[in-house]
Amino acid sequence: MKKTALITTACLLAALFVFAPPAQAQGQKTLKSITTQVDGSKLIVTVAVDGAFTREVSYLTSPKRLVVDLNGVAAIEAAPYAQVGQAGVLDIRTGQFQPETARVVFDLGAATPAYTVTEIPGGLRLSFWLEAGEETIPAVPVAGEPAAREPEAVRPARERKAREQVAGEPSEFRSELFFRIGGGWAFFLAPYEIDVEYSYYGETASGIEAHKWKSGIVGEVALGKYLRVGGMTTKAGLEFSYWQLKPEFALTMSLPHPFEPDNYRDVDISTGEGLATSLMRFSLFAEFSFVETDKLTLSIGPVLGLTFGKLLSVSDYGIDETAPYLAENVTVGELTVQEDLLSFPHFGVMLGLEYRMGRHLALSLDAKFLLFSPSSEAFVKRFNMTHVQPTLSLQYNF
Repeated sequence: MKKTALITTACLLAALFVFAPPAQAQGQKTLKSITTQVDGSKLIVTVAVDGAFTREVSYLTSPKRLVVDLNGVAAIEAAPYAQVGQAGVLDIRTGQFQPETARVVFDLGAATPAYTVTEIPGGLRLSFWLEAGEETIPAVPVAGEPAAREPEAVRPARERKAREQVAGEPSEFRSELFFRIGGGWAFFLAPYEIDVEYSYYGETASGIEAHKWKSGIVGEVALGKYLRVGGMTTKAGLEFSYWQLKPEFALTMSLPHPFEPDNYRDVDISTGEGLATSLMRFSLFAEFSFVETDKLTLSIGPVLGLTFGKLLSVSDYGIDETAPYLAENVTVGELTVQEDLLSFPHFGVMLGLEYRMGRHLALSLDAKFLLFSPSSEAFVKRFNMTHVQPTLSLQYNF
């Protein structure tokens, strides 16, 4: 019980850490406003920031857009969306990409504009214009200098380098909090087997009792948020799982014949009648991304928590048989079922695949490998309920 209490306390403390709102720092930097004006063939965009910041500028494709990350900016007062339709810029979007990074995205049209980015007192000034001739992927210019055209021999290398620099950056803003709901199945790796031997018709019967766990559907809901840990996008949160169990008792025996000495019958019978039950699982999880593109993210991380519920297992049984006393005439008789209330820890690892369908929706495919070894009064030692559980979920980002 002490072990269970310690694990429960650790889960609660971790949950408070994960979901506690970040403290507001004094002198918080704010993205105040974004204004546009047309100067001849140029579009001039002024990004007003209250406080010191640094910037990172990236050009992304599929779709084409210019992304400006304002590092050190923890709040946004500017409008989240503005339609533009000038100088190759379709619209402007803003979002809190990370707790200390505000993101400004310029969605670009078919004709790719050249641009400059200049630091000014209180923010940034960006200029966009369309040049005659073919489209190019512009290099990130030095502040105040126009994006110049490069020689044909240099351009492919520059384009490749630009793509490599932004590889793995997500194309859409993802807010901190997310909620997901889904279902899956649990596949148990091994049954719990007991060697048995007893007297039967004056001779010795021997065999194996196998206690198998077959899962019904597993339902899951999770609440968490995105974090930035060691430069990697991380998803951490709490998960609740409800899973049905359909235990099965299987008996493989060598039974003496009632009337023919030294005549043994090989019997293989099983039943699951009256053993169906369910368990609940509460878990803390963290998924660290190791591959991230515009639409897909692959991640891996630990799972830790407690499993609660009632487990039914066979502690004793009878053997029934009828004439002509062949192997197929032998059945399992009345079962003595042991009920055990479980409260045991589980831990393991989770591999996740996230496919982003839009700004707020994503599909999440997770595969969990969980170690779970509870005990029962029906057995003399703990038994292995280690299993693999794939789950398909729909995720909503707030």
